[in-house]
Amino acid sequence: MKRYMDLIREILRFVEREHCGESLEIRNLDGYTCRQIQYHIELCVEAGYLHAEQSRDHCKDQHGRYPIMLIQRLTWQGHEFLNPTT
Repeated sequence: MKRYMDLIREILRFVEREHCGESLEIRNLDGYTCRQIQYHIELCVEAGYLHAEQSRDHCKDQHGRYPIMLIQRLTWQGHEFLNPTT
């Protein structure tokens, strides 16, 4: 699957904006499939931008079922990625 940096930024901005101390689920973002979103959340975890864990819930599309990632928070690196000049 192709990596979309715009989607990575959108996920991180969403977490920065919406996080209020509870785990977040992101299933829908305009223009992206559930599969793409979950894959990119996993990439953000691998890059050290997010703390997240796999949920028991799944989303599905025409290609199959995909585990939902529950996002706990941005990491220091995630904040730095969004605001590299601070």
